[in-house]
Amino acid sequence: MYHIRLKIKYCSLLLIAGLGACKMKQAPRTDFVAPVSKAEKNWTAIFAQPKDITVTTMETGLIKVKVSDVLNLKNPTAKGMKDSSLYVPVFAHLVHHPVYGNWLVDSGLDSSFYTNSHGNIKGLVKAVFSCKQKKGQDITSQLRARGVTLKGVFFTHLHPDHITGVPGLPQNIRYICGKGETVSIIRPLGIKLFVSNQMSNVKQIEEFNFTSAQAIAPLGAAIDVFGDGSFWAVLTPGHTIAHTSYIVNSTSGPVLLTGDVSHTKIGWDKGIEPGGFTLNRPQNLKSLLQLKEFVKTYSQLKIVLGHELIQ
Repeated sequence: MYHIRLKIKYCSLLLIAGLGACKMKQAPRTDFVAPVSKAEKNWTAIFAQPKDITVTTMETGLIKVKVSDVLNLKNPTAKGMKDSSLYVPVFAHLVHHPVYGNWLVDSGLDSSFYTNSHGNIKGLVKAVFSCKQKKGQDITSQLRARGVTLKGVFFTHLHPDHITGVPGLPQNIRYICGKGETVSIIRPLGIKLFVSNQMSNVKQIEEFNFTSAQAIAPLGAAIDVFGDGSFWAVLTPGHTIAHTSYIVNSTSGPVLLTGDVSHTKIGWDKGIEPGGFTLNRPQNLKSLLQLKEFVKTYSQLKIVLGHELIQ
C-alpha cells in the first residue's frame, strides 16, 4: 500500500507540466531566427496563397493514459463522463518543404518502446509512462523506410511522449521549441523518480520567442517559420508554458496541428481541455476555444489533434 501511495503522490507531481525537482544539464538555448516574412498578415490572404509543402502524420506507437488525462472531467461540459484507462496514438508529423527540406513536428517514440513498454524513460516511477509499439513503427525506422534526411524537429512542447523519439534521431540537426519549455524531471535529493531527458545529447535548442512575433487575428502571436507563408508556428499556451501549434499552408489544403491543446475528437468537439499533465487548464481552454473559433472561420482547415486524427 505504501508503494501505491508513493506512486500516486509522484504521479500528482507529474501533473505539473515541466516541473523539475532539480535541474539537469541541457543544451544551450538561442532564439530561433526566421527569414523575413513575405506573407500577408491576415489568414484569409495567407490561405489564398498556398505553397508546395506537405505534411504526413505517422503513428509511432500507443501510450496508455486515463480519460482524466486527455479530458478535464471537472469541466461542466464533461458532466457524466467516467474515468478509465485507454491507449492513444503517439504521432510525429513529417513536413516536407521543396527548399527547406524535411522536418518533424514532434519526434514520436524511438525503438526502445518495442521491447520495453517504458522505453527510454528512467526512474522509480517510470511505470506511469507505458507504451505499446509494433516492430518498425518507431520514428527512426519510418524515416529510414521513406529515405528521409532530416533538417530538424519542431516541438509542440517537451512532454515525454513528444520527445522520446529524439535518441533515434541525429543529434546535430536543429531542435526548436517554444521559449521556456522544459523536460519532465523529478529528482528530489538526488533520487531518480521520473527522468525524461532524451534531449541531453542535443547540441543546441532553438526557441520561438513569441514576444517579438506579430499577432495575426484571431490567433495572436504567429511566426512565419520559412518566411514564405508555408509553415506557421502559433503560440497556444496552457498545456505547457509555451505550447506551440502549427499550420501547414499546403496546396492540397491547409492543416492545423493542434498539439496537446486538444488530445481527442470528443475534447475538440465539446470544447473540453486536457486534464492531467496540464500546467494551466483555464489558459489551455482559452487556447482551445480560440483554435475552434479559427477553424469555424476557416473551415477548409484539416485538423490533426494531439492524439487522434479527425477523419
